[in-house]
Amino acid sequence: MITKTMRLLKICSIGLFAVTTAFGQVGINNEHPEADLDIKGDIRMRYLGNPIQYNRLILADEEGNLGYNDLGPSSYSLKSIYYKNLSQSVSTQLVNATGAVNSPIELNMEIEIKVDSRTAVAISMEYNLPVTAVLAGTSNDIPGYLGATLFRRENNVQSELEEGSRKFTLYNVPKNYGTTKHITMPISGRATEMITNTTSNVKTIVYSVKGYVENGRGTMHFGNFLNPSENYGEGVFVIHVYEKRL
Repeated sequence: MITKTMRLLKICSIGLFAVTTAFGQVGINNEHPEADLDIKGDIRMRYLGNPIQYNRLILADEEGNLGYNDLGPSSYSLKSIYYKNLSQSVSTQLVNATGAVNSPIELNMEIEIKVDSRTAVAISMEYNLPVTAVLAGTSNDIPGYLGATLFRRENNVQSELEEGSRKFTLYNVPKNYGTTKHITMPISGRATEMITNTTSNVKTIVYSVKGYVENGRGTMHFGNFLNPSENYGEGVFVIHVYEKRL
C-alpha cells in the first residue's frame, strides 16, 4: 500500500532520484528496500536543533543500519581525544642551588579543552615524560628532586593538579660518562577532573605538563636527551573528554 507520504516522495523525486515502494517500504535509489526507509546514497540534514532534552545517541553499523543508545542522567559518551608531544628536549641548568625550587619549566605541553554550555564532562589526563640529570663530578652532585607538575588554567588563574604531579629523589647517580654522571627516569602521571557547566557560555580550560627541579647542580633534560648512542623516547600528553547533557 502506498501512503500519501510515499506518493509525495515520488512526486518530489522526479528528475532527482528513484523512489521504489514495496510492501509498505520505501527505497531511495534502491529497487529492493529492506527497511521502512532504505536509502542508497548520502544523507544530508539541515537546521538540526540541539535541545538539551535530547538524550539518545544515533549509531550506525557497517551496513548502514541505524540504532541508538540512551544517554541517561549518569551516562557519558566520548567527545574528543587530545594529544600533545614533546618532540625536542628542554634543558635547564641548576648550579649551587641547594634548597632552591625552580619555577615551573615550560615544556610547551599544553592542551585547551572547551566545556559546552549545559554539559558535564569527565576529563581523563595522562602523561609520560623521560627526564635526565647530567651532573658535574663534584662532591655535591646529587639534585634533590626531579619530576613533572600538572597544571590547569582557567580565567588566567593557574593552579596545580596535585593528583597528577610526580617527582623522584636521586639518592645516587651510578652511571658515569667521563667526568660527569647521569641518570634517566620516566615520569608518568594521571589525573581526572569532573566539570559541570550550567551556564549559557562555553568554558575554556588549559591543562599543561611542566618540568620540576629542586636542589642540586648540573643540567636537567626533559624529553629525548640528545645522545646519538641512546634513545630515551619523547614526552607525550593525552586527554580524553567524556560528555553528557544536563
